[in-house]
Amino acid sequence: MKKTLFFFILIISISCSQSNTSQKKSESNSLEKNKGEQENLPTKIALEFINAYVENCNKIKGSVRVEEWVNSNKLTTKSFKSALKKLMEEAYKIDPEMGLDADPIFDAQDYPDNGFELESFDSKTNYVVVKGKNWPDFKVTFVMKEVNGKWLIDGCGMINIQSLKTNYQVSTYDNPKFADIIKDHRESLRNLSEQNVFASIANKVLPTIPRKHQAYFKLKSNYELLSAAKGDIFQEHKNDFIFIAYDKNFERLSILIYNENINKYFELYRDFQVENGLENVDCNYSSFGTLDFQLADEIVYLEDYLIKKPESLLENTLCKITNISKDENFILESGCFSKNISKSKLPNSICIATSLVYNNWECLKYEKERNSFLIFYGQAFAD
Repeated sequence: MKKTLFFFILIISISCSQSNTSQKKSESNSLEKNKGEQENLPTKIALEFINAYVENCNKIKGSVRVEEWVNSNKLTTKSFKSALKKLMEEAYKIDPEMGLDADPIFDAQDYPDNGFELESFDSKTNYVVVKGKNWPDFKVTFVMKEVNGKWLIDGCGMINIQSLKTNYQVSTYDNPKFADIIKDHRESLRNLSEQNVFASIANKVLPTIPRKHQAYFKLKSNYELLSAAKGDIFQEHKNDFIFIAYDKNFERLSILIYNENINKYFELYRDFQVENGLENVDCNYSSFGTLDFQLADEIVYLEDYLIKKPESLLENTLCKITNISKDENFILESGCFSKNISKSKLPNSICIATSLVYNNWECLKYEKERNSFLIFYGQAFAD
């Protein structure tokens, strides 16, 4: 009887031990699985990638060029790598010396050097949006793709992204399709600069702006300032600014925007994306080229005259920040509005002259949710 009882207890003990071992193994496998799933989250992959790239960019010595860095990175798709290579090659065809004038991953010249954190994730589209830790208005959108059970980056910044959900413009200067068209245009701008036309204008404009902005343009000697306007661009009751300047380094006209609330300068098309809301509206309005190119082309048209009389450009208003419903230069009943714009509640707008002969303008408003600008109004008159 004692032997029987002993063997019975022994069997139960072995069974319990095996059960506990099996349970622990199951729990361990479950934990490993959960850990693996956590490691493979699209949000984690995007953050790991962008923050590693920030670390690379922050290196004073030993930083790796973007194409080399991406090619050695295991978090991107083959399509991403191919798109970056094509982008770089096309940029060097347009400008053999400089190539791209912005970082293709950040889609900007500057970046948050403290890294990024998660802003949002759309599980329907697999878009991940990250924002700068110390610069929350600076955002980068990632297109994530699952390949063989692993999430990889298929697009971000300027790479492999067809403007996502919004039809954002690419500056005419950066569009390979117009490389031949803008060749003579660039030469004319360079000639105006070399003839000191732009320097003469800058000497007149610089004293009219606040000293901190004067200091900025003296430091950024590649810019020759042609025009400036003050107003509340970002709807925060601040003294924001818009500046029109010739960029000697890239031989192009640049539209710079100053956000007083965060004390930073940005460039339209490079740092801020622009959506053309006038493309698919039925109001018989059309224009060729992005705003930076359109205005520059008007200046190029006056090349010979400006060489003789540089200060004549100052007789024109190149840009303004205004409420177009209260500005007599804007004839709203004859102009063109983008869809879903309330004409009774028009905010302060950036307006750029698209002709130096006629009363032609295009106006943009800041879209806070997208951190971008929308061209919402245009008017064009001619004899």
